[in-house]
Amino acid sequence: MLKALLIDDEILALNLLEILLRDIGDVEIVGKFTNFDAALNTILGQQLDVIFLDIEMPGKNGIQIAEQILEINEEINIVFVTAYDQYAIEAFRVHAVDYLLKPIDPMRLKRSVEKIKKRSRIASPILTGLKVQFFGNFSLLNEQNISLKWRTKKVKELCSYLLHHRGPIHRLKIIEDFWPDLPLDKAKSLLHTTVYQLRKQLKEFSIDNPLSLVNERYAININFVEDDRKIIELINNNDFNEKNLSRILELLDKGYLGYEDYPWSMSTAENINEKFRAYLEKFIKEHSNQVNKTEIFGQVLEALIKHNAYTDFYYQELINYFIEIENNKKAEEVYSKYRGYVKEN
Repeated sequence: MLKALLIDDEILALNLLEILLRDIGDVEIVGKFTNFDAALNTILGQQLDVIFLDIEMPGKNGIQIAEQILEINEEINIVFVTAYDQYAIEAFRVHAVDYLLKPIDPMRLKRSVEKIKKRSRIASPILTGLKVQFFGNFSLLNEQNISLKWRTKKVKELCSYLLHHRGPIHRLKIIEDFWPDLPLDKAKSLLHTTVYQLRKQLKEFSIDNPLSLVNERYAININFVEDDRKIIELINNNDFNEKNLSRILELLDKGYLGYEDYPWSMSTAENINEKFRAYLEKFIKEHSNQVNKTEIFGQVLEALIKHNAYTDFYYQELINYFIEIENNKKAEEVYSKYRGYVKEN
């Protein structure tokens, strides 16, 4: 089904065009607007197939509006609907798909819709095996584990930001986090450009309709078969199996967005680290009196010392662990390190 948006300064003309398109069928009217400014949020937030656009309107004419629309999304089909035929050459200069004269002939409109459908059928297949990684570097990977190469750092950051929040975020909040020192008009322009680039890049990665904008709030809509944040849910079950422990040690070292420089993620990163440390601390306390400790016990102690959790206690536990497994050399190394730690503190 084609997603269409209608712009005409005459309400009656808008309503008539909507009726004709509904009669044709297989066309969803996403919005009707009497001016471009009112339509802008919908154009930015929706994955549109076609915009039916009047030419003779107060202020900016349809040709100027079409140029702005194509700057936002060059893949949107533009169909001009006008009572005047003298704009045809200008219309096709901005790569309009069609040029319809009022009063609109229903059969002529139907042929225009069929033409757009044929153009829209040339689409990439939708991927179903996408993966996302938040720990270390932020990455999106396809079914072949090929990572998306980002056009700009801001496009990458915006993608991670929207996924990080797991829900709609007001555009002013995004501007506050991304461009706090810029004038509002400049920041809005940068946001529009970055959103456009992100939408275009995700579409090239075969992700269909990834972004939405509702009530000035952006959201990203992607389903993943793997998301490394899911490990956070598992630790709440206190399941101390070796696989979970090893994975948490790996992620604790990398840090949540730990290789990125995103100030907005730092409080979340510290919160996750605290959860990881609490999980590992509980494991040690529940298994400290166990005989025949496994290698993972020592690895967890080393990680806790590295991340400064109750350091005195865990140094002593690690020394005892190496003595128990008869690795006196490692026990002496840890003891020497512990003495250095005591002197510093």
